[in-house]
Amino acid sequence: MIMREKSFLLAHIGTASFIETVGLFTLVLMNVHFRLASTSVSEGLVGATSVCIPCAIAVWWLFRKLQSRYSKREVKAVATAFGVFSPISLAVSLLLAQIGGSYVGSVIATFVIDTLLSFAVCLFVLRMTRHIEKTQTVL
Repeated sequence: MIMREKSFLLAHIGTASFIETVGLFTLVLMNVHFRLASTSVSEGLVGATSVCIPCAIAVWWLFRKLQSRYSKREVKAVATAFGVFSPISLAVSLLLAQIGGSYVGSVIATFVIDTLLSFAVCLFVLRMTRHIEKTQTVL
């Protein structure tokens, strides 16, 4: 894999992570500001929705943008890996971002850590998908 492809993938994973992070913080801040959640069931539903909606938008955007450069199978694999792993990487990045101390630093650290973790997983999945495709064409 050449450097241009890695840069392309990192830029698009970074943008998708930015969409997800901004969407999550926006929905959570709206939730806190308007106090929409009142019971434990509604808090759980609002919390799950706050994570799922930005993640789904980011996965859809990433899927559409990667179609111009990669095969259909590779795009599906990378978008699925991003969709499955991004909530996990976002949770890890939210925990690690608190080390910085300030609110702005925490948001930026959340974005950077989420981008790097998601990029590592998506790059691994892309390489494995290419390896599988290569193996299947030989057989």
